[in-house]
Amino acid sequence: MLKVLAYNVREDEVAFFHEYADVYDLDVRCTIDPFSSESAYLAKGHDAVIIQGNCIADERALEIIHELGIKILTTRCAGYDKVDLDAAQRLGIRACNVPAYSPNAVSEYAVTLALACVRNLPLTIRRMHNYNFAIKGLIGREVKDMTIGIIGTGRIGYETIRNFRGFTDSILAYDLYPNDKVKEIADYVAFDELLKRSDIISIHCPLTKDNYHLIDKEAISKMKDGVILINTSRGALIDAQDVLDAVKSHKIAKAALDVYEYENGLYLKNNAGDDLEDQLLKELINHNNIIVTPHIAFYTDEAVKNMVQISLSNIAEIEKSGSSQNELI
Repeated sequence: MLKVLAYNVREDEVAFFHEYADVYDLDVRCTIDPFSSESAYLAKGHDAVIIQGNCIADERALEIIHELGIKILTTRCAGYDKVDLDAAQRLGIRACNVPAYSPNAVSEYAVTLALACVRNLPLTIRRMHNYNFAIKGLIGREVKDMTIGIIGTGRIGYETIRNFRGFTDSILAYDLYPNDKVKEIADYVAFDELLKRSDIISIHCPLTKDNYHLIDKEAISKMKDGVILINTSRGALIDAQDVLDAVKSHKIAKAALDVYEYENGLYLKNNAGDDLEDQLLKELINHNNIIVTPHIAFYTDEAVKNMVQISLSNIAEIEKSGSSQNELI
């Protein structure tokens, strides 16, 4: 029976790890420690490790677990930008991810954020907390009259398009690799054209070395005045300072950010009572026209279950058949 160590495990995941460990005949141990070169030593005596998207699987961390005999590493999320795949391949570590734990969870959340922006919900709630029942400055728009721009049309992007089609048929899409399913429900256009024509832009692409700060000052300058920007993908896809500046100048009317480039060490834990040293994040949180949430677009009961189940099935597949459909290299 393979021994598996799951890192950075939350309380809501534990029962699923126990359930699916039995299903796949794996000996699973959980730790709350995030995976990194400093905690890699915990994998001693195990055959495989499971990590989260905010864990740092850099070359040094992978070298340590390789020396400990680890043969398989799987994330339990879709993103793998913090996994050094070149090092994993060199060391003979099989690396996998969970590409489709629940595309609908993220897409529903993206639409939720868009609607909250369109109808000025955050400002409305803040006013109500102060018993301010005036409606001046709260007038919204109707999504049926707006054009939606979707950047990235993989599983999550596709589901987001489907969900937005309940409101409007005017949907533009951009992806380096267009697919036929999307062509049936949206119009593919060039990146600059999407920026120019969209009233709401929602980002759903993975982070790569080629699209770091895809949305920066230059890209923002090509957008409509008063655009709404949604990011539920990866924080480093946008230059947060440039977005903040654009909101302050009213070039961007509203922004909703579920991810943040420098969220490691901050998100997924309770920082209440601590002084937030990240001044940029503090300013984003406190701006009336910006919604910031702590990387929870994925966070539904269905998604959590699937993330655990599929990550364990990746390991079981490699043990039994020698390969997994979710291998990254």
